Amino acid sequence: MFFSFFTGCSNNKYDAEMYSASEEWILTSFLAENKVKGAYYKNPDYVEGFDDTSEEYYYDETSPENRTFIIKDQETYNTIFRQNALTVDFDEEMVYLYVFADIYPNRTYYIEKISLEEKVYIYFRLEKNNKKDASAPYQRCLIVKMVKNDISNVEFIKQK
Repeated sequence: MFFSFFTGCSNNKYDAEMYSASEEWILTSFLAENKVKGAYYKNPDYVEGFDDTSEEYYYDETSPENRTFIIKDQETYNTIFRQNALTVDFDEEMVYLYVFADIYPNRTYYIEKISLEEKVYIYFRLEKNNKKDASAPYQRCLIVKMVKNDISNVEFIKQK
Protein backbone atom coordinates (compact mmCIF):
# COMPACT_ATOMS: atom_id res chain seq x y z
CA MET A 1 0.00 0.00 0.00
CA PHE A 2 2.84 2.41 0.78
CA PHE A 3 4.12 2.35 -2.79
CA SER A 4 0.75 3.38 -4.20
CA PHE A 5 1.22 6.75 -2.47
CA PHE A 6 4.90 7.22 -3.31
CA THR A 7 6.34 8.66 -6.47
CA GLY A 8 9.70 10.15 -6.71
CA CYS A 9 12.61 11.50 -8.59
CA SER A 10 15.29 9.86 -6.51
CA ASN A 11 17.97 10.69 -9.08
CA ASN A 12 17.39 14.46 -9.01
CA LYS A 13 19.93 16.82 -7.49
CA TYR A 14 17.67 17.78 -4.55
CA ASP A 15 16.87 14.18 -3.53
CA ALA A 16 13.19 15.11 -3.77
CA GLU A 17 10.45 12.58 -3.23
CA MET A 18 6.77 13.27 -3.90
CA TYR A 19 4.07 11.50 -1.94
CA SER A 20 0.82 11.70 -3.85
CA ALA A 21 -2.66 11.31 -2.34
CA SER A 22 -1.35 11.53 1.20
CA GLU A 23 -4.30 13.18 2.91
CA GLU A 24 -4.60 10.31 5.41
CA TRP A 25 -1.12 11.25 6.69
CA ILE A 26 -2.40 14.71 7.69
CA LEU A 27 -4.24 15.43 10.93
CA THR A 28 -8.01 15.72 10.37
CA SER A 29 -8.10 18.90 12.43
CA PHE A 30 -5.40 20.48 10.24
CA LEU A 31 -7.29 19.62 7.05
CA ALA A 32 -10.52 21.03 8.51
CA GLU A 33 -8.74 24.30 9.31
CA ASN A 34 -7.15 24.49 5.85
CA LYS A 35 -9.96 23.85 3.39
CA VAL A 36 -9.55 24.76 -0.28
CA LYS A 37 -11.97 26.21 -2.78
CA GLY A 38 -13.55 23.83 -5.23
CA ALA A 39 -13.84 20.76 -2.99
CA TYR A 40 -16.80 19.10 -1.27
CA TYR A 41 -16.75 18.71 2.51
CA LYS A 42 -18.93 16.88 4.97
CA ASN A 43 -21.32 19.27 6.69
CA PRO A 44 -20.54 19.11 10.44
CA ASP A 45 -24.11 20.20 11.26
CA TYR A 46 -25.73 17.43 9.21
CA VAL A 47 -27.91 15.01 11.20
CA GLU A 48 -28.60 11.74 9.40
CA GLY A 49 -32.26 10.83 9.34
CA PHE A 50 -33.28 14.37 10.26
CA ASP A 51 -31.73 16.66 7.63
CA ASP A 52 -32.26 16.44 3.88
CA THR A 53 -29.54 14.25 2.32
CA SER A 54 -28.65 17.11 -0.05
CA GLU A 55 -27.28 18.94 3.02
CA GLU A 56 -24.80 16.18 3.98
CA TYR A 57 -21.99 17.79 1.95
CA TYR A 58 -21.26 21.33 0.88
CA TYR A 59 -19.15 22.81 -1.91
CA ASP A 60 -16.53 25.30 -0.72
CA GLU A 61 -16.54 28.51 -2.75
CA THR A 62 -14.82 30.84 -0.28
CA SER A 63 -11.51 29.27 0.78
CA PRO A 64 -8.22 29.87 -1.09
CA GLU A 65 -7.74 27.77 -4.24
CA ASN A 66 -4.70 26.08 -2.72
CA ARG A 67 -2.50 26.18 0.36
CA THR A 68 1.21 25.60 0.65
CA PHE A 69 3.16 24.86 3.83
CA ILE A 70 6.89 24.69 4.48
CA ILE A 71 7.88 22.32 7.28
CA LYS A 72 11.48 22.68 8.50
CA ASP A 73 11.25 21.40 12.08
CA GLN A 74 9.70 18.64 14.15
CA GLU A 75 7.45 21.01 16.10
CA THR A 76 5.73 22.29 12.94
CA TYR A 77 5.58 18.74 11.58
CA ASN A 78 3.73 17.57 14.71
CA THR A 79 0.99 20.20 14.21
CA ILE A 80 0.28 18.93 10.68
CA PHE A 81 1.08 15.23 10.38
CA ARG A 82 -0.24 12.14 12.11
CA GLN A 83 2.26 10.34 14.29
CA ASN A 84 4.81 8.33 12.28
CA ALA A 85 3.29 9.34 8.92
CA LEU A 86 6.61 10.23 7.33
CA THR A 87 10.18 9.92 8.55
CA VAL A 88 12.09 13.19 8.17
CA ASP A 89 15.58 14.07 9.35
CA PHE A 90 15.08 17.80 9.91
CA ASP A 91 18.83 18.37 10.21
CA GLU A 92 19.15 17.41 6.53
CA GLU A 93 15.63 17.46 5.06
CA MET A 94 12.45 19.52 4.88
CA VAL A 95 8.90 18.99 3.68
CA TYR A 96 6.56 20.97 1.46
CA LEU A 97 2.83 20.34 1.70
CA TYR A 98 0.51 21.42 -1.12
CA VAL A 99 -3.26 21.23 -0.58
CA PHE A 100 -5.66 21.72 -3.50
CA ALA A 101 -8.98 20.51 -4.94
CA ASP A 102 -8.65 17.52 -7.24
CA ILE A 103 -10.92 15.09 -9.09
CA TYR A 104 -8.54 12.17 -9.72
CA PRO A 105 -8.21 10.11 -6.52
CA ASN A 106 -6.94 7.02 -8.36
CA ARG A 107 -4.12 8.75 -10.21
CA THR A 108 -0.65 9.72 -9.08
CA TYR A 109 1.16 13.04 -9.40
CA TYR A 110 4.84 13.10 -10.33
CA ILE A 111 7.59 15.69 -10.03
CA GLU A 112 8.57 17.05 -13.44
CA LYS A 113 11.37 19.27 -12.14
CA ILE A 114 12.43 21.44 -9.24
CA SER A 115 14.07 24.83 -9.57
CA LEU A 116 15.62 26.83 -6.72
CA GLU A 117 15.73 30.53 -7.49
CA GLU A 118 14.26 33.35 -5.37
CA LYS A 119 11.73 30.68 -4.42
CA VAL A 120 11.42 26.94 -4.84
CA TYR A 121 9.44 25.99 -7.93
CA ILE A 122 8.04 22.47 -7.95
CA TYR A 123 6.67 21.47 -11.35
CA PHE A 124 4.43 18.43 -11.19
CA ARG A 125 2.08 16.51 -13.47
CA LEU A 126 -0.74 14.00 -13.25
CA GLU A 127 -0.19 10.52 -14.60
CA LYS A 128 -1.86 10.09 -17.97
CA ASN A 129 -4.87 7.82 -18.20
CA ASN A 130 -7.53 7.40 -20.88
CA LYS A 131 -10.13 6.05 -18.46
CA LYS A 132 -13.02 8.17 -17.30
CA ASP A 133 -12.08 8.10 -13.63
CA ALA A 134 -12.95 11.57 -12.34
CA SER A 135 -14.77 11.96 -9.03
CA ALA A 136 -16.44 14.77 -7.13
CA PRO A 137 -13.84 17.41 -6.20
CA TYR A 138 -12.07 16.64 -2.94
CA GLN A 139 -9.21 18.05 -0.83
CA ARG A 140 -5.93 16.49 -1.99
CA CYS A 141 -2.48 16.71 -0.41
CA LEU A 142 0.87 16.42 -2.17
CA ILE A 143 3.98 16.13 -0.03
CA VAL A 144 7.49 16.78 -1.27
CA LYS A 145 10.40 15.82 0.97
CA MET A 146 13.78 17.13 -0.13
CA VAL A 147 17.18 18.40 0.96
CA LYS A 148 16.88 21.30 3.40
CA ASN A 149 17.38 24.80 2.00
CA ASP A 150 17.01 28.40 3.24
CA ILE A 151 14.40 29.57 0.72
CA SER A 152 11.18 30.63 2.43
CA ASN A 153 8.80 30.62 -0.57
CA VAL A 154 7.58 27.72 -2.66
CA GLU A 155 5.31 27.50 -5.67
CA PHE A 156 3.74 24.33 -7.01
CA ILE A 157 3.08 24.48 -10.76
CA LYS A 158 0.87 21.87 -12.40
CA GLN A 159 2.03 20.86 -15.87
CA LYS A 160 -0.32 19.68 -18.59
